Amino acid sequence: VFYPKYDRRHDLSIALAWQADERLSFGATWTYATGAPYSAPLAQYRYDGSPLGFRDETRVFYSARDAYRYPDYHRLDVNATYRFPIGDFRGVVSIDLFNVYNQDNPFAIYPTYDEDESGAVTATINKLSLFPFVPSATFTLEF
Repeated sequence: VFYPKYDRRHDLSIALAWQADERLSFGATWTYATGAPYSAPLAQYRYDGSPLGFRDETRVFYSARDAYRYPDYHRLDVNATYRFPIGDFRGVVSIDLFNVYNQDNPFAIYPTYDEDESGAVTATINKLSLFPFVPSATFTLEF
């Protein structure tokens, strides 16, 4: 028995919106979720297949399925929007800040293997994170 790949026991989002006046509004969203499960590489061994005619290779022994969890995920996004008339149209300027405190949330955890001159292989656990702090600005003309 194992849980689905995207199983997150706790998932919480808090959204705040404030309309300062008819032209200016602000918003913020904070998201928290517990980590998703994954199987971790626990050990490795080198398979010398040369007497049998197979190629040499390093094999990895993994933990039980989904025995580990990624670190908890959290981030804060904020935005400000300003609306103003342009003749018969309306202009909208928006500034968005994604992942304000640049939280390094892992998207994937994976091993890489380096082999030295003697043939010894060293495993390193790496973390791939997506979407660091990302500011953006947009202008929209509504008609």
